[in-house]
Amino acid sequence: MEDKDVIGLLSVVIERKEVTKNGSPLNMISFELDDLSGNKLRCTLWENFAIEMCSVIDKSCNEFVIFVIQFAKMKSWRGVMRISNTMFNTRIFINNYDILEVLAFKERYLWSS
Repeated sequence: MEDKDVIGLLSVVIERKEVTKNGSPLNMISFELDDLSGNKLRCTLWENFAIEMCSVIDKSCNEFVIFVIQFAKMKSWRGVMRISNTMFNTRIFINNYDILEVLAFKERYLWSS
């Protein structure tokens, strides 16, 4: 399964929790991103990515939160296509307006709303 790059606007946080796997606690957050085609992208981030995202959400004060997830893992779970981080390759950029694609996404999203 090949890694993908994803960009979207945070639309809803589904759940934040700590789960136990093989006796070790893991931080997890599930959420949805809206893309420019109107698709809802179900995402789950683990560990440091989950902690970083929770921090950003807590500080966002209802602002636009635009995510770029580089080298995301896509797989079907319970019949729904889901996006997740990989253990070593994934990079996440949150509201990084130095990335031209983020500026273009925000502009196009505002025009389409």
